[in-house]
Amino acid sequence: MLMNIYAYFDWQLCQLYRVMLMLSVDYPYERLDGSVRAEERYLAISEFNNNADTFVFLLSTKAGGQGLNLTAADTVIFYDSDFNPQNDLQAMARAHRIGQLR
Repeated sequence: MLMNIYAYFDWQLCQLYRVMLMLSVDYPYERLDGSVRAEERYLAISEFNNNADTFVFLLSTKAGGQGLNLTAADTVIFYDSDFNPQNDLQAMARAHRIGQLR
């Protein structure tokens, strides 16, 4: 099972990461928010889509909702919602594309 976890605020992504550390969960993960440079963004997306060992992708709703193809995920979790529900729907559509297997 691979999952995308979206958060509106970047500090929520930091909190999620800290919880993973506190629980001693050593899941491989990728992170994408507004501070990630373009080269790192491409590598993170490629790693998540092509490496079955990467368990979770932590994304901010704004950064994860535009121009991404994250179809490797079979679960999408919104940790905190965007003020505009269309941004959440757009972010969810990145993982659930009709007719696309991977």
